[in-house]
Amino acid sequence: MANILYPDVYADLNNNIPVSEEEWAEFCEGLTLKEFRKKDLFMSAGDDPKSFGIVITGVFRLYFVRPDGKEFIKTFRQPYEVAGALAEITLGIPSRIFIEAVTPAKMLVGNFDHFDKMCDKYPNWMKIGRLIALQSYVDKEQREFELLQLSAMERYENFKAKFSQIADQIPNYQIASYLGITSVAFSRMLNN
Repeated sequence: MANILYPDVYADLNNNIPVSEEEWAEFCEGLTLKEFRKKDLFMSAGDDPKSFGIVITGVFRLYFVRPDGKEFIKTFRQPYEVAGALAEITLGIPSRIFIEAVTPAKMLVGNFDHFDKMCDKYPNWMKIGRLIALQSYVDKEQREFELLQLSAMERYENFKAKFSQIADQIPNYQIASYLGITSVAFSRMLNN
């Protein structure tokens, strides 16, 4: 694995679905390593949603903005996770989501068209796509369950468990938004 590009990402991928070094090299031909400063945007609402990113370092937040400017955080992405506008790709519409670096970060940026070609050519890449889609669906279902069924403190405990590696890098107001409560309510909850 000495000559493999992005060996940590390749190793993480192979923990789930094995791909050959040749397939990985072909996939990497469609990737660009980009660096982000804190608060840099990878994607904005209205953008073409065909780009996706694999987080290498740092933390990204995926969020929506209402017309009145109020933000709602959908989720966070940490190293080796994929960030993109999957629903918008499927629906054939512009991005409705913003993807922003919470910390200085690096991301491998690719294009869904290139990924689709990999899926057409190699069966395991179709499995990778299915795994990403299923994980996205499970995350969404879990998030809906938590918002509808759990208390704010229970949601916070789940947040800390899910994002244990990055929780201390995320500002409290963003954690509050993710939990669906105000910053004041979050501070009050922490003090109790």
